[in-house]
Amino acid sequence: MAVLSAAYKGGNSLTLFKGDTPIKGGGYVFTDADAEAYVARMTTAPSRDQKAIYDWFVQQAKSIGVWSYITDCGFLCAHDVQAARLGVKNVINPTQVGGSTGHAHVPGQGWSGNGVRYLNTGYAFPAGQQDNASLGIYSLSPSASDNPDMGNETAAIFCRFSSLTKTLTRVNETASRQTDSFSGVGFFLANRLASTAADSALWTFGSKATSTNGAVSSAPVTPSIFIGARNFGTILYSSRLFAYWHIGTGIPEAIIPAYQTLVEQACAMLAACESALPNLTAETRSLYRTLTRYSRKSEYLIGAFDNYNWPLLPVSPETGSTDLIADFATLTSGKVPGIRHFEYRHVTDVGQTEYDAFKARIKAHYAAGGVVWMSHHAGNPVTGSFFQAPTSASEGVTGSMYDLNGDALVNCLEGGSRRTEFLAYVDAMATFFNNLRADTGELIPVVWRAFHEADQAWGWWMGGGTSGASYVQFFRDIVDRLRANGVRNVLMDNNRQITASIPNAAYFPGQTYCDIISADWYEDQSDTSTVGGLTTFFAADGFLSMVNAVDGYFKPRFFPELGARYAAQSKSGYWNTNTGFYHRDRFRNSAGFNVWRSPWGPKAGMTTAADFAAMVADPFCHTLDKVSGVYTATEALAA
Repeated sequence: MAVLSAAYKGGNSLTLFKGDTPIKGGGYVFTDADAEAYVARMTTAPSRDQKAIYDWFVQQAKSIGVWSYITDCGFLCAHDVQAARLGVKNVINPTQVGGSTGHAHVPGQGWSGNGVRYLNTGYAFPAGQQDNASLGIYSLSPSASDNPDMGNETAAIFCRFSSLTKTLTRVNETASRQTDSFSGVGFFLANRLASTAADSALWTFGSKATSTNGAVSSAPVTPSIFIGARNFGTILYSSRLFAYWHIGTGIPEAIIPAYQTLVEQACAMLAACESALPNLTAETRSLYRTLTRYSRKSEYLIGAFDNYNWPLLPVSPETGSTDLIADFATLTSGKVPGIRHFEYRHVTDVGQTEYDAFKARIKAHYAAGGVVWMSHHAGNPVTGSFFQAPTSASEGVTGSMYDLNGDALVNCLEGGSRRTEFLAYVDAMATFFNNLRADTGELIPVVWRAFHEADQAWGWWMGGGTSGASYVQFFRDIVDRLRANGVRNVLMDNNRQITASIPNAAYFPGQTYCDIISADWYEDQSDTSTVGGLTTFFAADGFLSMVNAVDGYFKPRFFPELGARYAAQSKSGYWNTNTGFYHRDRFRNSAGFNVWRSPWGPKAGMTTAADFAAMVADPFCHTLDKVSGVYTATEALAA
């Protein structure tokens, strides 16, 4: 059989090959017959790229040797409900039982329970298979309580709440084994190869987890296996979001890491097919895939702000520096952040020299393999203009971003007095994006944090001074106008600032209008003993609220701004222990964070300087030198 491979050769569509022969035309020609049969059972055909992902997955499963150990498996993150109910092998096709309230299925993300519904697989391990069985579930959401995610009485996986650090599992055992698994996010695979307690283990993130308890195998009970619940007398439910499930025989341990990586890659690819803007370029879709994968694992990206990102503070009052990237390097023995967050600079306001320098910095960071994030502190279009450049004296200045007069947000909407100016502004941004090219010719991908901190009240566009509904329509109008302008290299970041434990979900524009859901997080207490970095956020249930507040949608999360006045420079352990370790071990729904500058961030010579350097040196914290393959689709197929 000719081997299927795929590559992006410009544009958005995959160029597919059988051997060395390209497959032409707009359709898709399957290489694997099992994958083709799976897709043929879907009532609504998936896209060409989605077909290629399924084809690639089945072929890779066979290549690494796991296919024969899979009784059946399914992508709950498929493009529609019917497809999400199908088993790839057509042996097991789960059916939903129970209530339908809420978003049971989200394309590209998965299926979630709600305490009254579950999926019945109709399958139980046959008698005699108790020493040779595996059960797997890929969860995308952390758990705040006991969640029996999948199973029956003696074959079960569920997340038990103990500071979000324990998963209990059993495969044909009379006693559950307790396993460290941090937040409960990831592809968990319970696997039994023989009869003793030591022959049953839980695998996650490609590693065999440390476990206690467990028991020798017992004959499996007959009730069928449930997903989103445990079929055990009184049904016990889970409310988590699941992207993929697996039922099979025992899998040789040597191939489990490759299988878990394969599942995580395939689910990230399918998620990246559901973007706010259509027809993304190859590099932009690859960036989306990368951010999705970072938001589902322990590694995280660390970012910093561009030299002139914050016009209100162009020169650090403490260091006298205008070069924030150099400040970052001073603290970290020459490291460069993986993400560089830029403030948009319009040529008519900053002049050609600064405009050219601004674009050159973007091109250089992209060329080095880094991620480009962007914000714009736009002026008030009623009392000034969108491109009124902010300065150190902007607060209180008429027409600045701080000017709350004129009901500017509402006047940008349909029928408003500044509708024409608003559309012209978005057109100008579209022109910028459509002409932002690397020296090699391709469009440079950008994550646009458009009109950020929606729930605050310090800027004219913010919902804190208007209704959430007006902001949502404003954000949607931006996306619709970018679509009309054919923009293909932008991912939309829907941002808020968390000043309480629960962010306001009223400013979420909807699943199809954003790609990333982010939050800014600051601590400003003068008493450093009460400031704990992300530990404080975590303890306040802030992150779980951030994850769960927007109707069950699980887009990649990110912290575009993170900082603390006083503690960021003076509290021992603030960065490495209280922030870096917590992000690594708990926040698997976040792709990373950008640190704010001094005095809200670290400063050379202060107590926390060495602590910050230790956080950045951790292998899980990805500066530019640790980032690879963001735009180049290094796998055989990428989306």
